[in-house]
Amino acid sequence: MKTKYCLDYGRNAIPSIRMFKYLLLKSIFDVSDVDLVERSKFDMSFKYFLDMAPEDPVIDPSSLTKFRRLRLKDVSLLDLLIGKIVEIALEIVHRQVWKLIR
Repeated sequence: MKTKYCLDYGRNAIPSIRMFKYLLLKSIFDVSDVDLVERSKFDMSFKYFLDMAPEDPVIDPSSLTKFRRLRLKDVSLLDLLIGKIVEIALEIVHRQVWKLIR
């Protein structure tokens, strides 16, 4: 089978972790797919969070839709994951604040 395909053609897959990070940013900042991708072109904090170099190209907004439809078929799973991440982050912040107060 390897002889039937050329490894040099086609684009590489976008890492699933990066796609999930895009969706997390979308949830936190409550923006559309298009606005999220546009902001991630210029906002260096987004690029840093997405583990991208400043000159790296961003995804096409349709990639987010495809990722949600094909990879995250269970929408409640995404909500559960984001909710858990926010819960953990708030717990860490709460602990840090208590350390500063004491």
